[in-house]
Amino acid sequence: MSIYFQDITERKAAETALRDSEERLRLALEAGELGVWELDLQTEDVPGRSPHHDRIFGYEEPVDDWSFERFLEHVHPADRDRVERQFEAAFESGEWSFECRILGADDERRWIGARGEFFFDDGDPVRAVGVVADVTDRKERERELERYERAVETIDDGVYILDDDRRFTMVNDGFASMAGYDRSDLVGEPAETVFSSEFVDLADEKQAELESGNREFAVLEEDVHRADGTSVIVESRFEVFEFDDGSTGRVGTVRDVSERVERERELEEVRRRYRTIADHFPNGAVALVDQDRRYVTFGGTPEGSTDVTRADLEGALLEDALPEQIAEVVVPRYEAALAGERSTFEETIDDRVYQFFFAPVRDDDGDVFAAMAMSQDVTERKRQRDQLEALNSLNEVVREITDAVIDQSTRDEIETTVCERLAASDSYRFAWIGDVDANQTVSVRTEAGVEGYLDDIVISVDPKDTRSEGPTGRALRTGDVQTMRDIESDPRYEPWRNSVERYDFRSSAAIPVSNQGTIYGILNVYAERPHAFEGQEAALIEQLGEIVGHAIAAADRKQALMSDELVELEFRIQDIFATVDAPVETAGTITLDQAVQIEDDEYLVYGTATSDAVDAVTSLTEALPHWDDVTFRSASSPTGFVLRLSSPPVLSVIASLGGVVEGVVIEDGDFRMTIHLAPTVDVRRVIDAVEASYPNVEMVRRRQITRSHDDPQRIRRRLVADLTDRQRAALDAAYHAGYFEWPRESSGEDVAASLDVAAPTFHQHLRKAERKVLESLFSNEGQAEG
Repeated sequence: MSIYFQDITERKAAETALRDSEERLRLALEAGELGVWELDLQTEDVPGRSPHHDRIFGYEEPVDDWSFERFLEHVHPADRDRVERQFEAAFESGEWSFECRILGADDERRWIGARGEFFFDDGDPVRAVGVVADVTDRKERERELERYERAVETIDDGVYILDDDRRFTMVNDGFASMAGYDRSDLVGEPAETVFSSEFVDLADEKQAELESGNREFAVLEEDVHRADGTSVIVESRFEVFEFDDGSTGRVGTVRDVSERVERERELEEVRRRYRTIADHFPNGAVALVDQDRRYVTFGGTPEGSTDVTRADLEGALLEDALPEQIAEVVVPRYEAALAGERSTFEETIDDRVYQFFFAPVRDDDGDVFAAMAMSQDVTERKRQRDQLEALNSLNEVVREITDAVIDQSTRDEIETTVCERLAASDSYRFAWIGDVDANQTVSVRTEAGVEGYLDDIVISVDPKDTRSEGPTGRALRTGDVQTMRDIESDPRYEPWRNSVERYDFRSSAAIPVSNQGTIYGILNVYAERPHAFEGQEAALIEQLGEIVGHAIAAADRKQALMSDELVELEFRIQDIFATVDAPVETAGTITLDQAVQIEDDEYLVYGTATSDAVDAVTSLTEALPHWDDVTFRSASSPTGFVLRLSSPPVLSVIASLGGVVEGVVIEDGDFRMTIHLAPTVDVRRVIDAVEASYPNVEMVRRRQITRSHDDPQRIRRRLVADLTDRQRAALDAAYHAGYFEWPRESSGEDVAASLDVAAPTFHQHLRKAERKVLESLFSNEGQAEG
């Protein structure tokens, strides 16, 4: 047996060097974001591709079956034939190089650059090796540069660039043509070749301001001195331009403004010519007409929407030159002026209001030889005047309505009063109030100044119905005032346009009649004026909706208190503590006796709790989000307490509808609540509010009740009937807080603090309440004795 040894150190070193070289090549390719591929043309195998190759073609992971056909599938159809021809030519030349568009597997469109070569064996190509690179960014930059260069070369304005020595480095054809030079004659020349030295110095100052950030661009007017010795007036606009070496110059555009300057000179001459007339004329149009009724001179803007110019008018007959709508107004007045009559009046032409003045022009002998006319567009002034008159009128209407609704006892009376007062105003044509019926359409409750307005009109509140897009439908859906500035031009009024043309109005306002979130209906007001409901008038008309809503709620509340006919609802919740997740024993009795509204959504509720239910009150306060806090007033049994509530969902709805919570009792965990409502109230809203707040609630009774004549509460209701809300709140809070006890359980300051008012304010409301109650008491006593 023979054993041979061979030194392979050099071979191993070579293999290591090769691996290192391949790794460096791989890293270089990856860093350069190049994709390398190799194709065996005899077997059509792809021995190798770099990972970035497939990523260029939109693949997140390497593809197993890459081929030349697959590559062609990615090539943009418009480039595919050219690419194939490139490869066919490469069979002869041995190499290829081209750029084309591809559509990647990720649906992204890219540009690629490809180059490579074929390897031959006995003259036949056996292997292809290539490199591809994503050149999309470069192609985009090139295209952007091409667009920029094309724009610069095609615009009529001149474009130039000056270096830091104030020499031209680039000018476009527009600039060269304007200056009368060839482009090559200007590049490298100083700016003073075409600009004055004074202009260059001034431009240097502006450039310094630009570089310091004191301005964004500079605009100067200057003469460009042409090669033939003439000059042209230009407007030059320039900015700072930074070169690749870090130096700064400026890039600018120049525009020939010679014609504009000449027009300005002519205009100034015209201004001087007519200065005497203009001194007596603020704006609009001024004209002089001779005895043949031809325009001698004309200045300003003709009335109405017309394209007639001064050139069309001067020298022309009135009837021939003027549009019909203007001629009808001015021709008779010119004739009267030529006859020696003056006139001043206002007239509307094409929806614009003009004030006219016509006067005869006399010679030294006093004979009329011409007529002078002036007109002024006073649309905005008249609109402001009309709005001021409407505002004054509306203020008066609001005061009258406020006074009147206080004396009305029912909703129908309040709504009728509102519509009648608005319709009687000079500022408005008519008004109506409506509400939504079961079919989601609006029906009229009362109207004034018009009869049967909705007889031929359907207004919906269904968002899917196009007839809900008018102001009424939008106002009822959103709860916000909606206006039509000009019905003739507003496309949203299209469904009703033919039906309302005979009513002769131009603008309208739809005002929700609401109180504390409850919408009772919609008040619609109409005016002959376009743009009527804007600014202060809009704010006041919105306030009117709130006043009426408050009055209706007060009337319903008064009816619930005073009327013998009521709707009574009774609700029950078994184990209220489990329902609201309040961990406490369910023994004892809790009563909520009186609710006093102190703000829109804040209430004080006075109640009692037996000794074994005090902890339950505390637990309920912690469990219910709208029970803010509780204060216990005594240690006796039952213990009196005061609850402060914020936005209680049920109580807020009942209060907004004018209802009354007659009583709440929680006994051994069972909750019972009795509610009294006026017969006119939407009872369903109250039921929905209770069920939404307490899903486990059960309505055990809904009935119409008639209070008996010997009801002891009748006297109490009569005594407090005339109190305002604040007077009633002060009296109720004082009574339940023990203010009238001796010794007093609460001071005036304590009660005032609970009502969030100053002590003097509380005492003022309380004294007025006491006086009204006593007057009512003794008045009734006197009537009984009589």
